[in-house]
Amino acid sequence: MKKLILKSLKTVLGVALSIFLAETAGLKYSPTAGIICLVSIFDTRKQTYTIRLKRITTSLLAMILSFVIFHIAGHNLPALVLFLVVFVPMSTYFNASEGIVVGTVLVSHIYSLHSLGLEILVNEIALLIIGIATVWLMSGIREQGHTAALFQRYTVFP
Repeated sequence: MKKLILKSLKTVLGVALSIFLAETAGLKYSPTAGIICLVSIFDTRKQTYTIRLKRITTSLLAMILSFVIFHIAGHNLPALVLFLVVFVPMSTYFNASEGIVVGTVLVSHIYSLHSLGLEILVNEIALLIIGIATVWLMSGIREQGHTAALFQRYTVFP
């Protein structure tokens, strides 16, 4: 039970920290950093590292692909569908399906803003980095046992 509580606590703290950092940085769609953190926490450090690399790679690929497609076809629903028709199978083919959701969420911001200027590109990359970096931080805390020590010190459970 304590292990479940510790993992839940770590997840909640990671999500809250990600959103706080994104808000502090003045980023648009700051809750996205928390969601990226939430979907990127795994049981082992190795899983977290592997998935992190796939999410970064596929998200950057998604933004580049969306830039090309939206530039040619415009910011409209058929262009978004075309993006998904290309991006989803391509990610699956390269064994990076773990990045499909995060990449698509970031591209949905670009789609909804009808723009892919430098400001939105920096915003989306910053959201990705904050979410992934927070996962890395939380993973390191778990591995070193600091979460358990913190939990024991401030627990309200016997």
